[in-house]
Amino acid sequence: MARVPELAPPGDPLVAHASTGDPGAQRLLVSREGPRLWSLCRRLTDDPEDAYQEVWERVFRALPGFDQAGSPIRAWIATIAHRHLVDRWRRRQVRNEVPFDDDVPTVPPSGDVDEALRHLPEAHRRVVLLHHLHGLSLEEIAANEAVALGTIKSRLHRARAALALALGESP
Repeated sequence: MARVPELAPPGDPLVAHASTGDPGAQRLLVSREGPRLWSLCRRLTDDPEDAYQEVWERVFRALPGFDQAGSPIRAWIATIAHRHLVDRWRRRQVRNEVPFDDDVPTVPPSGDVDEALRHLPEAHRRVVLLHHLHGLSLEEIAANEAVALGTIKSRLHRARAALALALGESP
């Protein structure tokens, strides 16, 4: 079983050094927190490389104001990433680059969870990942997405149904 890295304790010296602009500390922070952020970007956007880079730019710009006593750095980075990815998605939607589809998504049967997730509409995929992978409550997701709680519940239900079908399970 893979070992889950521990969260950085409050007052993490690596975070303190990275917040001063120390390039070595910033590289270490990226190597420690980067895989989780990469996973989030890879699953929530079609161009994860750009999104990943943009999120780190935002993190390092905001890092001097990070209150280490308030929350773990991992949660803080995830919040920045989530907000950035939602903003990117909304901009694309306004430009009609991403079609809005609130019907039950169709996902081809595969048995591969990552493949099935990639076929979900972006809004459905975000809810599944934020709720199940990152542990956000439905209320938190609704607030971050600026939509009604019922909409989030509906998206989650539809996404679960599509994933169950794609993975050969009964919904």
